[in-house]
Amino acid sequence: MQSAVVVAYKSPQAREATLDAIRDQAQSGWTHVDQMSSAPYGGFRLKALAPTHTNLSLCHDRHGRAQFSVWPAGKTGAYVTVMLYQRDGNATCAPMEHPMRLMMKRLEIPVLLLPEGSRLLSSDGPGGGGSSTSAGAVFDTSLPMATVLSSFNDQLLKQGWSLEGAWSGSSTQGSSWIDQDGNRYGVLSLAALGGTVYKGVFNSMNMEHVAGSTTSTMNVIQTN
Repeated sequence: MQSAVVVAYKSPQAREATLDAIRDQAQSGWTHVDQMSSAPYGGFRLKALAPTHTNLSLCHDRHGRAQFSVWPAGKTGAYVTVMLYQRDGNATCAPMEHPMRLMMKRLEIPVLLLPEGSRLLSSDGPGGGGSSTSAGAVFDTSLPMATVLSSFNDQLLKQGWSLEGAWSGSSTQGSSWIDQDGNRYGVLSLAALGGTVYKGVFNSMNMEHVAGSTTSTMNVIQTN
Protein backbone atom coordinates (compact mmCIF):
# COMPACT_ATOMS: atom_id res chain seq x y z
CA MET A 1 0.00 0.00 0.00
CA GLN A 2 1.04 3.61 -0.44
CA SER A 3 1.12 4.25 3.30
CA ALA A 4 1.88 0.81 4.74
CA VAL A 5 3.53 -2.55 4.17
CA VAL A 6 1.00 -5.41 4.40
CA VAL A 7 1.66 -9.06 5.28
CA ALA A 8 -0.88 -11.89 5.76
CA TYR A 9 -0.44 -15.39 7.14
CA LYS A 10 -2.31 -18.26 8.81
CA SER A 11 -1.41 -19.36 12.34
CA PRO A 12 -2.00 -22.95 13.56
CA GLN A 13 -2.96 -21.49 16.96
CA ALA A 14 -6.39 -20.16 17.96
CA ARG A 15 -7.02 -16.41 17.97
CA GLU A 16 -6.22 -15.70 21.64
CA ALA A 17 -3.09 -17.87 21.56
CA THR A 18 -1.99 -16.11 18.37
CA LEU A 19 -2.44 -12.70 20.04
CA ASP A 20 -0.44 -13.88 23.05
CA ALA A 21 2.35 -15.10 20.77
CA ILE A 22 2.48 -11.74 18.96
CA ARG A 23 2.82 -9.90 22.27
CA ASP A 24 5.31 -12.35 23.80
CA GLN A 25 7.55 -12.63 20.73
CA ALA A 26 7.83 -8.91 20.06
CA GLN A 27 11.49 -7.96 19.88
CA SER A 28 13.12 -5.36 22.10
CA GLY A 29 11.92 -1.81 21.48
CA TRP A 30 8.38 -2.75 20.43
CA THR A 31 5.71 -1.72 22.92
CA HIS A 32 2.07 -2.76 23.23
CA VAL A 33 -0.19 0.19 22.31
CA ASP A 34 -3.79 -0.98 22.38
CA GLN A 35 -6.13 -3.85 21.65
CA MET A 36 -9.78 -3.79 20.62
CA SER A 37 -12.38 -6.04 19.06
CA SER A 38 -14.50 -4.75 16.20
CA ALA A 39 -16.77 -5.87 13.39
CA PRO A 40 -14.96 -6.52 10.09
CA TYR A 41 -14.53 -3.45 7.94
CA GLY A 42 -16.42 -3.19 4.67
CA GLY A 43 -15.67 -4.42 1.20
CA PHE A 44 -15.76 -7.70 -0.71
CA ARG A 45 -14.62 -10.52 1.54
CA LEU A 46 -14.46 -14.29 1.70
CA LYS A 47 -16.84 -15.82 4.22
CA ALA A 48 -13.86 -17.26 6.11
CA LEU A 49 -12.94 -13.69 7.14
CA ALA A 50 -16.44 -12.67 8.20
CA PRO A 51 -16.30 -13.30 11.98
CA THR A 52 -15.42 -10.54 14.43
CA HIS A 53 -11.71 -9.93 14.58
CA THR A 54 -9.36 -8.46 17.16
CA ASN A 55 -6.92 -5.62 16.56
CA LEU A 56 -3.57 -5.37 18.33
CA SER A 57 -1.04 -2.57 17.87
CA LEU A 58 2.69 -2.66 18.58
CA CYS A 59 4.86 0.41 18.12
CA HIS A 60 8.56 1.19 17.80
CA ASP A 61 9.83 4.78 17.87
CA ARG A 62 12.27 4.07 15.05
CA HIS A 63 10.43 1.53 12.88
CA GLY A 64 6.78 2.61 13.17
CA ARG A 65 3.50 1.02 14.19
CA ALA A 66 2.45 -2.56 13.38
CA GLN A 67 -1.33 -3.08 13.30
CA PHE A 68 -2.35 -6.75 13.67
CA SER A 69 -5.85 -7.99 12.81
CA VAL A 70 -6.59 -11.57 13.88
CA TRP A 71 -9.60 -13.65 12.73
CA PRO A 72 -10.52 -17.16 13.86
CA ALA A 73 -9.86 -19.82 11.21
CA GLY A 74 -12.00 -22.82 12.02
CA LYS A 75 -11.66 -24.29 15.52
CA THR A 76 -7.90 -24.35 15.88
CA GLY A 77 -6.31 -21.67 13.69
CA ALA A 78 -6.27 -17.95 12.99
CA TYR A 79 -5.78 -15.63 10.03
CA VAL A 80 -3.50 -12.65 10.64
CA THR A 81 -2.93 -9.48 8.64
CA VAL A 82 -0.14 -7.08 9.59
CA MET A 83 -0.02 -3.47 8.41
CA LEU A 84 3.28 -1.69 9.16
CA TYR A 85 2.93 2.09 9.04
CA GLN A 86 6.53 3.15 8.55
CA ARG A 87 8.05 6.27 10.06
CA ASP A 88 11.30 8.20 9.96
CA GLY A 89 13.89 8.12 12.69
CA ASN A 90 12.48 11.17 14.49
CA ALA A 91 8.95 9.80 14.90
CA THR A 92 7.45 8.76 18.22
CA CYS A 93 4.68 6.36 19.13
CA ALA A 94 2.09 9.09 19.48
CA PRO A 95 -1.38 8.29 18.06
CA MET A 96 -1.45 8.24 14.27
CA GLU A 97 -4.08 10.15 12.32
CA HIS A 98 -3.94 8.22 9.06
CA PRO A 99 -5.20 4.84 10.38
CA MET A 100 -8.22 6.63 11.89
CA ARG A 101 -9.02 8.29 8.55
CA LEU A 102 -8.63 4.91 6.86
CA MET A 103 -11.00 3.30 9.39
CA MET A 104 -13.63 5.98 8.72
CA LYS A 105 -13.41 5.18 5.01
CA ARG A 106 -13.87 1.49 5.78
CA LEU A 107 -17.07 2.24 7.70
CA GLU A 108 -18.59 3.93 4.65
CA ILE A 109 -18.54 0.63 2.72
CA PRO A 110 -20.79 -2.32 3.68
CA VAL A 111 -19.50 -5.87 4.14
CA LEU A 112 -20.16 -7.93 0.98
CA LEU A 113 -19.38 -11.62 1.50
CA LEU A 114 -18.57 -13.55 -1.65
CA PRO A 115 -20.68 -16.66 -2.45
CA GLU A 116 -19.66 -19.96 -0.90
CA GLY A 117 -16.88 -21.60 -2.91
CA SER A 118 -15.68 -18.37 -4.55
CA ARG A 119 -12.02 -17.63 -5.17
CA LEU A 120 -10.90 -14.08 -4.44
CA LEU A 121 -8.42 -13.13 -7.18
CA SER A 122 -7.76 -9.52 -6.16
CA SER A 123 -9.31 -6.78 -4.05
CA ASP A 124 -9.03 -2.99 -3.69
CA GLY A 125 -10.06 -0.61 -0.94
CA PRO A 126 -11.96 0.56 0.87
CA GLY A 127 -10.41 3.88 0.00
CA GLY A 128 -11.04 7.13 -1.76
CA GLY A 129 -10.94 10.86 -1.34
CA GLY A 130 -13.24 13.75 -0.66
CA SER A 131 -16.84 12.60 -0.38
CA SER A 132 -16.43 9.35 -2.34
CA THR A 133 -15.28 5.93 -1.12
CA SER A 134 -15.06 2.69 -3.10
CA ALA A 135 -14.11 -0.96 -2.77
CA GLY A 136 -13.71 -3.58 -5.48
CA ALA A 137 -12.78 -7.18 -6.05
CA VAL A 138 -12.19 -9.65 -8.86
CA PHE A 139 -13.43 -13.15 -8.02
CA ASP A 140 -14.23 -16.51 -9.57
CA THR A 141 -17.56 -18.25 -8.94
CA SER A 142 -19.64 -20.84 -10.78
CA LEU A 143 -22.87 -18.99 -9.95
CA PRO A 144 -24.69 -16.82 -12.55
CA MET A 145 -24.16 -13.07 -12.22
CA ALA A 146 -27.84 -12.53 -11.32
CA THR A 147 -27.53 -14.95 -8.39
CA VAL A 148 -24.39 -13.22 -7.13
CA LEU A 149 -26.05 -9.80 -7.36
CA SER A 150 -29.12 -11.10 -5.51
CA SER A 151 -26.88 -12.36 -2.69
CA PHE A 152 -25.14 -8.98 -2.38
CA ASN A 153 -28.50 -7.17 -2.47
CA ASP A 154 -29.81 -9.33 0.38
CA GLN A 155 -26.72 -8.51 2.44
CA LEU A 156 -27.17 -4.79 1.85
CA LEU A 157 -30.80 -4.96 2.97
CA LYS A 158 -29.76 -6.74 6.18
CA GLN A 159 -27.19 -4.00 6.86
CA GLY A 160 -29.86 -1.30 6.68
CA TRP A 161 -29.42 -0.04 3.12
CA SER A 162 -32.57 0.76 1.07
CA LEU A 163 -32.84 -0.22 -2.58
CA GLU A 164 -33.34 2.72 -4.97
CA GLY A 165 -33.08 1.01 -8.35
CA ALA A 166 -31.45 -1.77 -10.36
CA TRP A 167 -30.36 -2.61 -13.90
CA SER A 168 -29.44 -5.75 -15.84
CA GLY A 169 -27.45 -6.04 -19.04
CA SER A 170 -25.63 -8.74 -20.96
CA SER A 171 -22.26 -8.10 -19.29
CA THR A 172 -23.07 -5.79 -16.34
CA GLN A 173 -25.67 -5.77 -13.59
CA GLY A 174 -26.09 -3.61 -10.53
CA SER A 175 -28.20 -1.71 -8.05
CA SER A 176 -28.28 1.69 -6.30
CA TRP A 177 -28.81 2.27 -2.58
CA ILE A 178 -29.34 4.78 0.25
CA ASP A 179 -27.89 4.00 3.69
CA GLN A 180 -30.08 3.76 6.80
CA ASP A 181 -29.22 7.31 7.92
CA GLY A 182 -29.98 8.78 4.51
CA ASN A 183 -26.50 10.29 4.39
CA ARG A 184 -24.82 8.17 1.74
CA TYR A 185 -25.67 7.00 -1.77
CA GLY A 186 -24.25 3.68 -2.93
CA VAL A 187 -23.88 2.00 -6.31
CA LEU A 188 -23.14 -1.73 -6.54
CA SER A 189 -22.03 -2.99 -9.95
CA LEU A 190 -20.95 -6.38 -11.31
CA ALA A 191 -19.17 -6.94 -14.61
CA ALA A 192 -18.47 -10.26 -16.36
CA LEU A 193 -14.76 -10.50 -17.25
CA GLY A 194 -15.01 -13.81 -19.08
CA GLY A 195 -15.76 -17.37 -18.10
CA THR A 196 -16.71 -17.50 -14.42
CA VAL A 197 -14.71 -14.40 -13.40
CA TYR A 198 -16.49 -11.22 -12.26
CA LYS A 199 -15.50 -7.80 -11.01
CA GLY A 200 -17.57 -6.24 -8.24
CA VAL A 201 -17.42 -2.56 -7.24
CA PHE A 202 -19.27 -0.66 -4.53
CA ASN A 203 -19.10 3.14 -4.64
CA SER A 204 -20.30 5.15 -1.63
CA MET A 205 -20.88 8.90 -1.95
CA ASN A 206 -21.93 11.65 0.42
CA MET A 207 -25.52 12.69 -0.36
CA GLU A 208 -24.71 16.40 -0.17
CA HIS A 209 -22.13 15.92 -2.90
CA VAL A 210 -24.59 13.93 -5.04
CA ALA A 211 -27.29 16.58 -4.62
CA GLY A 212 -24.90 19.31 -5.74
CA SER A 213 -23.57 17.41 -8.74
CA THR A 214 -24.94 16.73 -12.20
CA THR A 215 -23.33 13.29 -12.21
CA SER A 216 -25.97 10.66 -12.96
CA THR A 217 -26.07 7.05 -11.80
CA MET A 218 -24.96 5.92 -15.26
CA ASN A 219 -21.93 8.27 -15.09
CA VAL A 220 -20.89 6.58 -11.85
CA ILE A 221 -21.41 3.11 -13.31
CA GLN A 222 -19.33 3.88 -16.39
CA THR A 223 -16.35 4.85 -14.24
CA ASN A 224 -16.17 1.25 -13.02
